[in-house]
Order: sequence, then C-alpha cells, then structure tokens
Amino acid sequence: MEQLDREWIDVDKSWRLNERHYGALQGRDKSQVLAELGEEEYMHVRRAYDGVPPLVEHEGDRSLDDRYKDVLKELPKGESLQMVIERLEPYLKSQVLPVLQSGKTVLIVAHGSTVRAVLKVVKGLSEEEIKNVNIPNGIPMCLEVDDHLRSIGRDFYLDPEDAKKRAAEVAKEGFSSI
Repeated sequence: MEQLDREWIDVDKSWRLNERHYGALQGRDKSQVLAELGEEEYMHVRRAYDGVPPLVEHEGDRSLDDRYKDVLKELPKGESLQMVIERLEPYLKSQVLPVLQSGKTVLIVAHGSTVRAVLKVVKGLSEEEIKNVNIPNGIPMCLEVDDHLRSIGRDFYLDPEDAKKRAAEVAKEGFSSI
C-alpha cells in the first residue's frame, strides 16, 4: 500500500481468507506426499472438492498466536475445498458483498485454494469443474460480479499469457521430482 501511495485505503484482515489447511500434510514437500499417498489419493486430497487430508492432532503454535485467540475453536485441523468455502462464504457475504453493492471495488489477496473457493462461489462452478482449476501464483485476476456476488462473465487475468504458464506449473506441483 505504501509503494502505491494508497495507505489511506481500508484493509480488512480475516482468518477466513487463510490458505486451505492441509492438516498433517501442511508444509510437507509435495513430491514426498505424492510418493507416500500415490497419485490417485494425492490428487483427491489436492484437487477434489471433498478431499480432506489427514488431520493434525494438535493445534501447534496456533494456540499461542494472539491472532487466533478468539477463533481457535473454529480453526480447522485440515480441510477440503468444500470446508474452505464453508468458512469463506460468510465472510464474502458479510464483508465483501456490501462493499461491492455500494459501488466500490474490492481487492482480495489470498492463496491459491482460497482463490479457487472464491471462483467456485462466484462462478458457480461444479465440483467436477473446480478440480481442474489451477490458480497461477502472483497473477492478479479481475472478476466482475453482480449484486448477488455472481460472475457476470467478464473475468480475466491481468497477464493472461503468464497466468497460463504459471497455472500449468501449479498443476504439475509434486510431479516434477519423481
């Protein structure tokens, strides 16, 4: 915000925008997880709408983190994309939609699975369609929505060629070192 000379713009932070929690697989090397789980289970956990990873048994450092003290009981111990949507959708409806309805623009900065969740909600993608969506890292996407948070079909990446390249890289994650 400082570099853009836009420090005056309101910023809302929420744990509901956090990346998907990969449970016991969190932070592990994807190629090692692939080798351990096998391709079918790896892709199910990674891309299926209802693919839940093995859950963590304890909260770890999050229980000591002041940012989560009021929501600790709500925090997942691992989640599918469906579970991400369940925690994200109330935020979109209560925080994002009213701002959009007032005629303002909203910039959501989030990680790949959270962006996939937003796309599923906004574009009404099916469980099967969302499996094949790969979000390129670091390429902004513009989504135009109506007053009900539904896509009006004018969605685009600011750099479509780089987005296509980086999305292909995301699709291959875990497979490159086997």
